[in-house]
Amino acid sequence: MSLFFAINKWLIYTPLSSDFVELETCPTCFGISLCDLFKTKDVQLSGWERFSFFNNDQFNIKNIYHGSLKNQPVIFKKMAHHSEWTSFDICRQNKSCYNHVKTSLTTLLPCSDHLFVSKFRQAFINSTGFDGLESEISLDTTIEINLEPIVLSALSNSDLPIPFYYGACGRVGVFSNEGSNLVSYLQYSFRFRVGFTFLW
Repeated sequence: MSLFFAINKWLIYTPLSSDFVELETCPTCFGISLCDLFKTKDVQLSGWERFSFFNNDQFNIKNIYHGSLKNQPVIFKKMAHHSEWTSFDICRQNKSCYNHVKTSLTTLLPCSDHLFVSKFRQAFINSTGFDGLESEISLDTTIEINLEPIVLSALSNSDLPIPFYYGACGRVGVFSNEGSNLVSYLQYSFRFRVGFTFLW
């Protein structure tokens, strides 16, 4: 029986599988605010993506996983390809490389004033679950990898029709599942697609 559980643990990701959340990489991750929830049955993975065999740049290139958080459908995202995370980690070991690629939020939002940029910065830092220097490292990592958690952490409580950002555990961000993306409607008639735009 123990062999069965060992194989099962190796083949299927659970929310706290080290290969899934990569918690040991923190604070070069998106945060730890949801890690306590990840230890409970309130976080579940579903779909074919939870099988470890499929988690590579050939099958799950976008590193997106489906599941639930407190019985609400959510999307778990690693925000980059496996190869991009590997390159980032290699670069991080080389100080000169890391300093060369380091980008500020002001550079990425060039037409924004200081107050606007600091709103995004502070919202993300508050979402990480880290204190002080670790939250800054998490922010720098997220700027380099993918701005989505930063943008959505600042805008999640607005009335905009965007996914809600719940937070993260390690290198996995958790977002509300808003259903099918717009690309899935390309095969529908033009009339349907025009009508669909008025729903927004």
